[in-house]
Amino acid sequence: EKHKACSMSDDSIADTLVFQDPPTNVKAVSPAVMAAVTPVLESVALGQDDPAIIFDWHQPALLSLAAAPAPGGLAPAPWMIQPLTPHNIQSSIIAFAGVPAGGTHGHVCFAPNTLVQFNNVMMRVGYIQDHEWMQAMAASAQIGVGAANGPLATLHFATDRNSTPYAADLVAPPAGTQIFA
Repeated sequence: EKHKACSMSDDSIADTLVFQDPPTNVKAVSPAVMAAVTPVLESVALGQDDPAIIFDWHQPALLSLAAAPAPGGLAPAPWMIQPLTPHNIQSSIIAFAGVPAGGTHGHVCFAPNTLVQFNNVMMRVGYIQDHEWMQAMAASAQIGVGAANGPLATLHFATDRNSTPYAADLVAPPAGTQIFA
């Protein structure tokens, strides 16, 4: 069975799931992340109804966000661990986004997930991306899709352990920077 791409549409990052065949957005997961997630993907149930979510973090963006000056007048997001370090940024995002996940595996993977869990995780990712403080920090750090330091992470989905995970087709926020690719 071929894996099928999942694209998001409308104003919500996880409002509608549309499965397409063949995938239109296949991008390679970094070798280090694949090495970390392969044992996980081999040990959990995967399928179109049980997708895994993989975070492929971008070091330049993590370092830039950690070093960026705080936006004046805005308190840090309540779920963001202080002080900002690349590790704390990853830990904060994984901890907050992963609350509804079926399982959390380090900083790189949520699996297994039912479609409801998948949808709830993706809504939390959208909330993180749209958060006023994150948007201000993204501007300060010059991170995001098309920005100097690139996106914070590329998200990939896996629905079949025998196929290459494919990049999420994320919708940009209505206003501001698309922090995740």
